Amino acid sequence: MGTAVELLVPASMHKSHIDRAFSWLRWVDVTFSTYRDDSEISKVRRGELSLSEASAAVQDVVARCETISKATEGWFTAYEGESRERQALDPTGLVKGWSVDCVAARLRELAPTGFAINAGGDVVCAGSSSARARWRIGVQHPHHPGEAAIVLHASELAVATAGAYERGEHVWSIRALDSASKKLLSATVIGPELGTADALATAVFACHGSQSGWLDRFPRYSVLLIDEEERVSWSPGFERYLA
Repeated sequence: MGTAVELLVPASMHKSHIDRAFSWLRWVDVTFSTYRDDSEISKVRRGELSLSEASAAVQDVVARCETISKATEGWFTAYEGESRERQALDPTGLVKGWSVDCVAARLRELAPTGFAINAGGDVVCAGSSSARARWRIGVQHPHHPGEAAIVLHASELAVATAGAYERGEHVWSIRALDSASKKLLSATVIGPELGTADALATAVFACHGSQSGWLDRFPRYSVLLIDEEERVSWSPGFERYLA
């Protein structure tokens, strides 16, 4: 997926469980990568494989992308391209978070005391880190690499951030934006599932937070915005996780 994934688990966990988690993530990469010519997604993009012929995992991810796309009024989409005729399937805005959610579901059985997964800065945590302490999750400062703009405290949370400071301008929209809106440096979404949080962060960042009334359709998720003037704002529910 072009990123690093880190598992923080109890030292007592058998290595085989950790190996299986990374094997799953590698399978997801091989299956969904748009950079591998032999991936299922690449075959669908080239018309060599129909969605109905694809694996159940691919069909499930694409269906979830469609659901979120409708709920966000198109600000999130599993397709890239400037027109319907030229669009190509690309569900990577959801698939990383979805794959990590699958790992987290298994770890909840294997590590009931607590664990955390860090996938390129997007995090899922559960339980406690040590001595019953809640996890501390830093959200990177957009202008100062290695520094946290905010810190969250949580014992059960998924955290996803969208921005341009790591990978450049990779999130874009062909729809008109509110001219009065401030450009965002980052959008962080928290909630119970990383896949949905990641997709929503992408959608909020794409519309610069100015056309995101559809967030009311996701009552279990909250968002924090950092605009171009480094001003921070958040929606109800976010404040209870701020350290």
